[in-house]
Amino acid sequence: MFNRWKYITNFPKLLSSIVLFYLLPMEPNGKEKKMSSQQNSNSRFGISRRSVVKGAGGTTLLGSLAGCSALVPSNEGGSGGGESSNTVSGQDSIPSEPLTIAMVTFTSGAASVLGQPAANSAQMFADQLNEQGGVLGQREIEIEIVDEAGENTVRRFRELANDDNIDFIHGYISSANMLSVAPVAEDLNQLLMILDAGSSELFEEEVTDPEWVFRGTAHAANGALGAAQLVARDLPEASRIAGINPDYAWGRSSMELFQSALEQLAPDVEFVSIEWPELGATDYGPFISSMINSDPDFVYTSLWGGDLVTFFQQALDRNLFDETDLGAVCGTNAMTAMGTDMPEGVYVTGRGPGMPGILPHNPLHTQFVDSYQDRYGNPPFGYTAFEAWQGLKLYVSAVERAYRILGRYPEDEELIPVLENSSVDGPQGWVALAGANGHQAIEAGVYAQTTSTGGEYLGFENQSWLPLEQVMPPEEITTREWISQFNSVR
Repeated sequence: MFNRWKYITNFPKLLSSIVLFYLLPMEPNGKEKKMSSQQNSNSRFGISRRSVVKGAGGTTLLGSLAGCSALVPSNEGGSGGGESSNTVSGQDSIPSEPLTIAMVTFTSGAASVLGQPAANSAQMFADQLNEQGGVLGQREIEIEIVDEAGENTVRRFRELANDDNIDFIHGYISSANMLSVAPVAEDLNQLLMILDAGSSELFEEEVTDPEWVFRGTAHAANGALGAAQLVARDLPEASRIAGINPDYAWGRSSMELFQSALEQLAPDVEFVSIEWPELGATDYGPFISSMINSDPDFVYTSLWGGDLVTFFQQALDRNLFDETDLGAVCGTNAMTAMGTDMPEGVYVTGRGPGMPGILPHNPLHTQFVDSYQDRYGNPPFGYTAFEAWQGLKLYVSAVERAYRILGRYPEDEELIPVLENSSVDGPQGWVALAGANGHQAIEAGVYAQTTSTGGEYLGFENQSWLPLEQVMPPEEITTREWISQFNSVR
């Protein structure tokens, strides 16, 4: 394990690095001037990647540093844009045309159970901010919803990246899709904020020195390790463990992390059944029968979207939950679709605190949940709703901070050092891009059990909060290396 203060005490160094960057000249770089990733790979804060040495006007940004508070993220207001200001001399540089954001998420098929809440939230975010005038109080946001379903994921991403009318890309729920497009984003110098896709391999194996790719939510370790901590500490009688996970990158990664962590934390456990249905499976009967026959005390699943709904329905019919606890790392997204048919007593998480009502004393959380329910008629059980708001807030806040620093509207490349290591306060509480060299969000974990509320939907009880140091690896080590250092707790 590691000291939580590594995350906190590292921030002054990170802030200093950003300040030092702004002491150096910069050549603005629009989409038409994108360089190759090879040209950009030589320096962390980018002497070569930003052509600093060659650039002229070395004092361009010195005056902006007089108010270093501009580097501190604004946490004011709940609409997502932070404090707006048109007082900087470069206000004439704010484009008059709308800021167009492509939100790539599932809006069709079984995965829309998880994808549509993200689309809903993105549109709500834009509408609320536009009521205040938009970004910097002057530039409105337009959300272009792009269905993630279908083939040719990379080709579609390239089309978006090369579309002059698209200013920013935010999206991807499928880890397979994410792992396909992330290297392309780096090659194209396209700013990309990952919405939800959680495979930890993104920055640990696929894009190990990220520049253009960010992920605005915690990765798979948050839910998988949270479940392992839950079983080891709070369910001491659970010794026979089963798993059912989709047979592709996300499911494999999630189950591996859960199993490895639990075996370290509770060496007495036995994994008695591990099932791998195909993504999009419709018949879970054989897998459920296999698990029932193995008599598990606890079942772990990373099934999501329509797959999870179908599994829950079929597992209820076979009484799987009568004698078995179940932890569903994507469990909340089934709650809207199932209503009161959702099984009670299931341990669920929202990949962090992305669960309606889980933060009753946080006004931003309450405002977001109430606004979403008023607008769409149901609570935001699909945690991607929280993630969409969070990613957009990170981006918009970076634009506004960069504007105040530069005295003009920023180019995409100029947003990178502002986004890196930034943080916002929002519906999930505080979140920071503090992993993967400032490109990976870190968040505390929480599990809670589903329970009847007497209304149209279930609610949550028996919250189990998991501090940051239990569910997110420190900066200098991979998730798997970190897990190998866990000590037994039983």
